[in-house]
Amino acid sequence: MNTAQRFERLKKEGHHLASRFFTDYNVHLCYDEPFYIEIWYKMGFDMIYWIEIVKNKDILDTYTDLVDIHKNLKD
Repeated sequence: MNTAQRFERLKKEGHHLASRFFTDYNVHLCYDEPFYIEIWYKMGFDMIYWIEIVKNKDILDTYTDLVDIHKNLKD
């Protein structure tokens, strides 16, 4: 799948969990069973830079304090 196809799938089937900033990027964590996925937006540009499956637990740990458990239990 290319980036546009990945994004369309996440819009339809994924659940947004949290967002964070990393250097020049606004990064969004989504869940599409069974995967956690990051969407990387380049700040200052209206474009998605990258979409990837998170395979590293340390990356998921950066979202620990950002995920709203109560909101996500309702989805």
